[in-house]
Amino acid sequence: MKNIPGTENISYCKTDKVFKITKRINGNQKFLGSNKTLIGALMMKDWCKVNNWKKYPKSNTKSKEPYIRVRDKSSEGYRYSVAKVINGTEYTFGSYHSLEEAIVRRDYCVKNNWSFDLIPKDPFRFIEISLLSNGQLKYDVRHKENGTSVYYGRFDNFVDAMRERDLCERYNWDSEVLCNLDERMDNQTVYLNRIMV
Repeated sequence: MKNIPGTENISYCKTDKVFKITKRINGNQKFLGSNKTLIGALMMKDWCKVNNWKKYPKSNTKSKEPYIRVRDKSSEGYRYSVAKVINGTEYTFGSYHSLEEAIVRRDYCVKNNWSFDLIPKDPFRFIEISLLSNGQLKYDVRHKENGTSVYYGRFDNFVDAMRERDLCERYNWDSEVLCNLDERMDNQTVYLNRIMV
């Protein structure tokens, strides 16, 4: 990804919709791993670099403790995940630094019958990363409505996209209410958090 500091050895594959980590070693291009998010790919690349450009190992291995998965090579804060398959889909109920913390969380989830209210909110929910042809990253806010993906804006940074997404959630993605939030600033219309000329 050109012109974006820190993203050397990372490219975006449009067909697979993943960020791939590669490195030219002894004249050959070596595939080291991929991730659906740029942040995940950056973390994987850092691990590969520290480990002399080894291929990033497969993660999500089971531990001896039920409902706990171990990501041996991930950052310490997310090493132990509490996860359960419900109706054919695996849900993560939190990630923790230590196995003891994960066990406490797992026991709490069991006690509360694995309530979906216990699932931490994904900070990337309803936000998609777009890589433009000029190498810039943009953050799109999209929400599925009646089987169709509805576009709510494009932002230069993740914080603005999160702010817009949170506002949309607060008003239950109601277009009429959201349109009433239009304001005028410096002769420009501000629709929620994005400036429209």
